[in-house]
Amino acid sequence: MIVIAALLCGAPFATAQTPDAEPAQPEAGMLLSVSLGFQRWPALHDLDAHPFGDFDEDGLNLAAGLHIPWPKRGDSELLLGFDLGLMVHESDIVAPGDYGTIDTDVLYIAPSLRWKFRPSRRLQMNLEAGVGAYHAEMREWIEIGYDFIEGTRHFSSWAPGGFVGLGFDIPVGRTGRWSLSTGARVHLADFGNVEAFGRDIGRLNGPITALQLGMTYDWKDRRHD
Repeated sequence: MIVIAALLCGAPFATAQTPDAEPAQPEAGMLLSVSLGFQRWPALHDLDAHPFGDFDEDGLNLAAGLHIPWPKRGDSELLLGFDLGLMVHESDIVAPGDYGTIDTDVLYIAPSLRWKFRPSRRLQMNLEAGVGAYHAEMREWIEIGYDFIEGTRHFSSWAPGGFVGLGFDIPVGRTGRWSLSTGARVHLADFGNVEAFGRDIGRLNGPITALQLGMTYDWKDRRHD
């Protein structure tokens, strides 16, 4: 959470004005982002599901965000908004009485800050931080042909959590509003002890380390260009 404090404390310096300067005005627009990636969750793999199988610590994720800029000064810009995402982990576990394997899903939504820097014309760096709600669930999925049917829910828990991240955007196209984005995030949440398969199989917490690749679109009102 040190990054969150740094972003909040740094905001006044990003918008500081000299006595003769005109007040900075927020740009009319928003930043939309979407990404795919993978993550690693060691604590999930450490859960003791023996003799039924093991949880896979590697999984896939989908994330999206929407942010609105604060007043801009120089080559940096602070944006406020929210991020949401879904992380999925498979396993080879078939519990007694089940017909399919168990997947672990994490859904999160978090108000967040994004501080953008432009070290060069063709590169933009982002510092990110957010705090919100995380939900973890372990559920059986039964495969029937090409369909999957939800089965037994073995665990479900809500927990407060947050993330910090570092990302880079590379503008593409003539307008410069589209960017190829890549970055890494570390998520922290503690879902408590997991009671499954008739016993306590361990504690499920962070960190979850995620790598992502996606696109961002910097929409601006043309009347303010």
